[in-house]
Amino acid sequence: MAPSSPSSTLSEEVPNTGTNGTAAPAPDWYALYASLPKKEDFHSLLEEVKTTLHTEISALGSSITALETRVQALESRRPDLPCPALAATTAQAKQIQDLRLHIEDLDNRSRRHNIRVRGCRETDPPEDTRAILTPLFNRILNRPRDARIPIDRAHRALKPKPPPGAPPRDIICHIPDFQLKEEIMRKARTERSWRHEGQTVELYNDLSHLTLQARRALRPLTTAMQEAQIRYRWQFPFALTARRDDTEATIRSPQDVQAFQEALGLPQMPIADWTNCPMNERFTGRPTRRHIQQGPNAEFTSLQQASPEE
Repeated sequence: MAPSSPSSTLSEEVPNTGTNGTAAPAPDWYALYASLPKKEDFHSLLEEVKTTLHTEISALGSSITALETRVQALESRRPDLPCPALAATTAQAKQIQDLRLHIEDLDNRSRRHNIRVRGCRETDPPEDTRAILTPLFNRILNRPRDARIPIDRAHRALKPKPPPGAPPRDIICHIPDFQLKEEIMRKARTERSWRHEGQTVELYNDLSHLTLQARRALRPLTTAMQEAQIRYRWQFPFALTARRDDTEATIRSPQDVQAFQEALGLPQMPIADWTNCPMNERFTGRPTRRHIQQGPNAEFTSLQQASPEE
């Protein structure tokens, strides 16, 4: 028997046998291919997903639209709805403002007999402030130098002693005779400052910290009125009243500033809200004469504080 050629050996099919040596069935490739998803199946699945998402998004959009409608309806009705918290807050703010004005008025009334003297040089302690003030007041009143001036108490402003060369601290004195105190202040206003023993001295009413805050905030307004020759005066409890021709306007709170400017034909200018300043912060600046000066008309713009009867 002749041997077979290598080509014939390679071309023969080797039977696929199972584990038990029997021939395994050939896989049905056509059936497997037929079971695979087709392009149409993927397209159909994608369309189903798109339809589901569109339905859910449309429902969500409808819910959002309904919610916007409800919110707009609530916002439009809000001004008409009662708000206990807002009403309580507004009432409390009004009460606080009233208390602030009352405290300011009480503070100013407690200072009615006080005079603040600025410009007296400081000496080494112990300092006899009564001996410093008595000749000054007698000079203003045109009395003998040693005439008796009843002064209950007198002391320097309660702050640290300034360094050498700095302006001296004010002297605050209490005169129990209110009429005498007013006479001193009335005659002191005839001069912007007084020369006394080689010193330039100025006299002021002793005002509360809250009053000084308000006057400092209103300084641009009072300056404009002085330039326009508009007469004005300070009142107690705190108020600023001015008259131009037959028009009179008054400021008692920051909310009155705009109407005050419009009534007197003044240019609109920003004025700080002096009620927001802390009540316990002491006034640390050195107010100039303009803080207390009342305007071009001395008779209308008197500095004297209102008496309890007024």
